[in-house]
Amino acid sequence: MKSTLLFFIVFFPLFTFAQSITSGPVVGGLTSESARFYVRTDVPTEFELELDTLENFATSFLVTDSTRSNQFATVITDVSGLQPYKQYHYRYLINGQPQDSVYQFTSFPEEGDVGHYKIAVGSCNYFENFPLFGHIKAFDPMLFVHLGDWKYPPSTFGWDYNLYPDRIANSFSFRYNDANMSGYILNGMAIDYVYDDSYCHNGNQGATHPRTEIVQLGPDSFFYDLQTVEFNPEVIPGAIRGYFDHFPGYEAVDTTIGIHHSFKLGNMEFFMLDLRNSATPQNEPFVYHQETNTYTFEPGPDHSLMSAGQRQWLLNGLQNSTADWKIIGSSVMFNKRFVQFREIATQLAALSPALIDYVSSLSYFWNAYPADQETLLNFIEENDLKDVIVISGDSHSSMVDDGTNAGLPELSASGLTSEDEGYLNHSLDSVIDLIGYDYGTIDSLWNGGGNGVDNNNFSDSYGTMEVFGKDSMRLCAMDELGQEMGCIIIYHSSSPMNVGSSLITPKERLFLAFPNPTKDLVRVEFRNGHIPSSKAMMQLTSTQGKTIKFWRGTDIQNNMTINLGELSAGNYTLTYLDAKKMDTRKIVVSD
Repeated sequence: MKSTLLFFIVFFPLFTFAQSITSGPVVGGLTSESARFYVRTDVPTEFELELDTLENFATSFLVTDSTRSNQFATVITDVSGLQPYKQYHYRYLINGQPQDSVYQFTSFPEEGDVGHYKIAVGSCNYFENFPLFGHIKAFDPMLFVHLGDWKYPPSTFGWDYNLYPDRIANSFSFRYNDANMSGYILNGMAIDYVYDDSYCHNGNQGATHPRTEIVQLGPDSFFYDLQTVEFNPEVIPGAIRGYFDHFPGYEAVDTTIGIHHSFKLGNMEFFMLDLRNSATPQNEPFVYHQETNTYTFEPGPDHSLMSAGQRQWLLNGLQNSTADWKIIGSSVMFNKRFVQFREIATQLAALSPALIDYVSSLSYFWNAYPADQETLLNFIEENDLKDVIVISGDSHSSMVDDGTNAGLPELSASGLTSEDEGYLNHSLDSVIDLIGYDYGTIDSLWNGGGNGVDNNNFSDSYGTMEVFGKDSMRLCAMDELGQEMGCIIIYHSSSPMNVGSSLITPKERLFLAFPNPTKDLVRVEFRNGHIPSSKAMMQLTSTQGKTIKFWRGTDIQNNMTINLGELSAGNYTLTYLDAKKMDTRKIVVSD
């Protein structure tokens, strides 16, 4: 008995100090005065969360909480009393002992405050790419918006993991312990997150997912059967419940529909949508005609990505918003011009039936759900709503459009680490080639640039949003080297740029420069009818501002090729100026 007691006394401190954090922390649900913190420990553990605006914690305050045994040793701790727009340092204390790591985040500015704000956007991360995430961290955003497919848990825990509370808890630890996210994002900024199709089968809508079965009709004849496969519908409430149990997000709107929510950051308001949990099957509108072995696409009024309830919530929110900028967060691409390619491919499928499988793959974007997309765009026009912008994911590519093609200005930011970047643009090229388009007209979809848009850059990618008060917002598609593949500036409806200024507007991009990156030659093509005048100037400068090459007047041709072969690898800036019109491109010279 004495030896047992002695053992307990000697080793009790070791058991106590062995308690440790195994997942997180993650900070989200941020406002100007509050935040929410997720953490998981190896066993249910009482702790103190210490916060301070000083790095040495000289004026800190403590919040006491504990991880819960009925939540698999996790907890989400709510903290209030923060100061607006301040950088906070925080750490965890177990048994009064500070843990090794100190983390940071910046509280939001007060609602309505006008300032210079930076947000990073991305989706689809499966593998390691520390340089890319290092560039996101160097951008120093106050918020990271994750638009889905974070480590894709079904591949590890099974498609039905949301039926089991322990697997749900483990799936969130799996996300949070991703070395990219934990090492560069979660330890230094707040995050918001929405599921894409990573809560169940790949490509799912609601409790279904699409499948194409090929049936041979004759020696050279095939029927492509577009099927809808149903699975256990209890996955959906499990996924919704798991999100709110294990992600430190914002207040739920309606958990019978999904995980959609909204929040305000300064003079911005975000409307984050759930476009999977309540979506109707993507193959449902395809009508097969046996006599011709062809399909037509006939979506009905109930064919919806978001359900009528979520759609009305979005419309009401946009109409009632007093924010200068209104941001719609979508896990799938919005761009309305995709309807053109889907319709063309559907027609071509009459000649090549195998194309119908490709058509189906384009039919989970917004363009295939007119009850949602047309209703939203018509509502915005009829109510004269201004300054609405879309951020989207899932495509494994990053592109930008000023609204000319997308219907609304859109930053599609995807392919954080997915290893098949540019797949979307390559697949669209195959359709473009069939109808006789030249390479480069893919720009008709994304006039601001991006992966594969007038370049051969198919690297991992992410997006950045930079808000300049009430004047403008800069949206960029960035590659894994931190280089701009395409950027657009959206001017606020009240900005002088929209009321009579003779300066260039985002819809008047003066020239293209491609391929970019390049090893030696870059081609410059002027567009939108612009012809360089005798007073025009163009120069290529280094990152230090040194002029490398200079052209004036008639030396600048409508179509010209510049030899950069003698330059060392690195980033350069090509600037064009003609009267009051100016345009620039970052040029990347590779090894």
